[in-house]
Amino acid sequence: MRRVRVTSRALLLAAALLGATASAPAQSPQSAGGAQVSTRVSAREVEVGERVVVSVTALSSQDGASPASPRLPVTGNAEVNGPSLRTEFRMFSDGRTMQRQQGVTATWTITPLEPGTITIGPGTFELGDRTITGERITIQVSPASASPRRSPPPSMGRGRGWPDPFDFDPFDWMRRRRPPGMDQDPFPDWLQPQVPPELQVDRAPDPIGFARMDSTPRRVVLGEQVTLRIYAYGGRGSFSVGFVTQPSTPDFLSYPIEQDDLVPHRVPIGGQVFHAAKLREVALIPLKTGQLEIGGAELVLSGRGYPGTGPQGGFLTKSAPLSITVEEPPLAGRPPGYVLGDVGRYELTATVEPRRVEQGELVSVTARLKGTGNVPSRLSPAENQALEWLEPTVTGSVEALGTKVGGERVFRWAVRAKKAGEIELGELRLPYYDPERRRYETATAALGTIEVLPNAEVERAQEVEEQLSAAGELTPRSELGEFPPPRWWWTDSASFWWVLFGVPLSIPLLAGVHGGVRLLLSRWRRGAGGARDRVAAHLKTAATQRESGDTAAAASSYERAIYEAIEAATGVKGRGLLLDELPGQLQERGLDPARARELAELLEALQTLRFTGQGDPVALGHECEVAVRALAQRRSRRRQSAPEVSVR
Repeated sequence: MRRVRVTSRALLLAAALLGATASAPAQSPQSAGGAQVSTRVSAREVEVGERVVVSVTALSSQDGASPASPRLPVTGNAEVNGPSLRTEFRMFSDGRTMQRQQGVTATWTITPLEPGTITIGPGTFELGDRTITGERITIQVSPASASPRRSPPPSMGRGRGWPDPFDFDPFDWMRRRRPPGMDQDPFPDWLQPQVPPELQVDRAPDPIGFARMDSTPRRVVLGEQVTLRIYAYGGRGSFSVGFVTQPSTPDFLSYPIEQDDLVPHRVPIGGQVFHAAKLREVALIPLKTGQLEIGGAELVLSGRGYPGTGPQGGFLTKSAPLSITVEEPPLAGRPPGYVLGDVGRYELTATVEPRRVEQGELVSVTARLKGTGNVPSRLSPAENQALEWLEPTVTGSVEALGTKVGGERVFRWAVRAKKAGEIELGELRLPYYDPERRRYETATAALGTIEVLPNAEVERAQEVEEQLSAAGELTPRSELGEFPPPRWWWTDSASFWWVLFGVPLSIPLLAGVHGGVRLLLSRWRRGAGGARDRVAAHLKTAATQRESGDTAAAASSYERAIYEAIEAATGVKGRGLLLDELPGQLQERGLDPARARELAELLEALQTLRFTGQGDPVALGHECEVAVRALAQRRSRRRQSAPEVSVR
């Protein structure tokens, strides 16, 4: 018996669908590659001065591009105002599958100014890289009479018994427009699937329709995710919905969540059946503690049976605001270095290269922090007097991954080795609070050690710096005593300074200015010679080391010569840069791109020779001498082109 009853219901449904197809109105939507365009007019026969309302709706699949840039050509003598725009979201069902569409409704008002005909359309929209069009409509305009007629609203159609294809109600059409002989609801078990718990409510604020917001959880710690959901309920059958105002979230970071389950449901509420759907889901990250407010969302429900209370038609409704309680994580067990807001679950990895450098050179440290939560954008390395950590570069992004916020941050440091020997880099640490486990955790990444070879020049410079620093320190007293009165000096008398600087003040000032200018010019002239002498000394030392068979030391001396020549010719301090960054800096200072790349490749070959012994030291030495001469010639040309400075 069960099998026979199901077959009968299937036949009834097929007959109803065939009847709907045969009785559908002639004004069907235009389809173009998955997109649909429909055109509605309030009247096709009007009088002069009588307003005509034209609405053109373009819908596309939710996964594709949204229609934009509506246009409506009008031929004839008429006044055209508009368009006013409203976003659309519609859902269709044939009882087996569900289709979702998004789009725009553009509305114009046209007032004829003389009798005759007016041709409207076709309306067009831009959809991605193509144009979609609607239908062309002709309006007959007659002379104005003593009592002009009033055009019906466009939503009423033209009295046809079957629904417009763009206002299809998958749950209501069989109940209200059933063929004779069909019972009230032939397939109640099919058309009324189980209602999701998130759509169930105890009371309907308005029998026509209402908007609702919900969030989970309502009590969180600072930095923990709050998921906000927005729902729409309609009590007058199927509807399209548009946002008038989005919920305000000034105290949160917002990440939209992609939805794959946007399905309408029939929800019984207090003896009335509503059509309901989840419209949007957003992940929010609180930025401060306290009672944080989320403003209500204002929606417009459009469709047959929904009164026009909105600014551009449709039923206007607004959800109630929400309040979220945000607290700090517990103080008990909070680890040192924890920063408020570091909440989630993270993994930290790191790499270091190279592991063997010379004193004063740079090491590259790269760390990757990934996980769920608002991934922090800062990491603090362990302090070490033998190392100098330069400012890091941070890349990566945070977004909604499924239903949770997460992502990855990449930190890159350049670390200068200040002391020779085997140096421990320590580890990178990020304390964070895990809201699911309700406890503190620490993501760590050990960096290991590096071997730093001694550099005599760097050590001498550091010794001088330490001596100057020690000379400026004050020796503390071993015990406090009476403060001795200050001794009087004859220079404390104001008359001495009046005699010394009163009359001849102008003479020493002029002499000082003259001597200072001469000193600056002298130092400027000696600067080029000093750089040349240092480059020549490095080249000579490199040649001696190469002949003695110490290729590593020779490669190091050649590197110093290249860096000195680069700084003298361009002003770029190459030792403070990575080799990948050097060509760009040299090009910014006017060096030829090919020459800049050659210099970077030459320095890389010298590093390979110094650390691995691979390479021809004689050929590399010759290339270094050629590069140094070219840089010296460039510096000479730049000095010759500079204006001369003379002192009289």
